[in-house]
Amino acid sequence: MTITKQHTAGRIRILLEDHGQAFLWLEIKGDEIVGCGPFQAWLWVGKKIVPPAKWQKGSRIVFADGNMLHYPVTRAKPINAEARSNG
Repeated sequence: MTITKQHTAGRIRILLEDHGQAFLWLEIKGDEIVGCGPFQAWLWVGKKIVPPAKWQKGSRIVFADGNMLHYPVTRAKPINAEARSNG
């Protein structure tokens, strides 16, 4: 699913390509990472990003400091409160 800026009022779950890293998804609200899993939330939550015009397969997460996450996006989907509580 392609998610455009109109979706960014709520949370978006970004699924990342699996390269054996300890985190496979990030939850983003606006320009901030607000969730991460299954591990390393302590490291990623609170980091600021530069949201792209649209989230789509192959997008890269760019941080406010100019660094880029190595793992490409495989899927992006808006999520609601129920989905967040169920992981």
